[in-house]
Amino acid sequence: MGDFEAEILKLGTAVVHDKIVVIDPVVEKPVVAIGVTISDTRLPYENDENLAVIRNNKALARACAVHILDVYDHHRCRACASKNKLEGKPVFTGHIDVDDRWLARVV
Repeated sequence: MGDFEAEILKLGTAVVHDKIVVIDPVVEKPVVAIGVTISDTRLPYENDENLAVIRNNKALARACAVHILDVYDHHRCRACASKNKLEGKPVFTGHIDVDDRWLARVV
């Protein structure tokens, strides 16, 4: 898990619960496999899941691929911020400068 280990240990549980596999999202005939939970009254008592395999749906494959990359980028950014904080390096606070003074810090 590398840099993500500290994030997982901090939270104690996974935040994202996706079960998606995308095979070749940019080709003519992509494949998407999605774990699907059957949501009914048995859900708290039984692990009732199925696998949906969708073929040849380019829009879905690309949307799922973007989602996977978005989740990865989100957690990678958090891992980098945690690493920078531990090393005493600047950490993005969520505030964007309204002028160009930030350029002096970069150069």
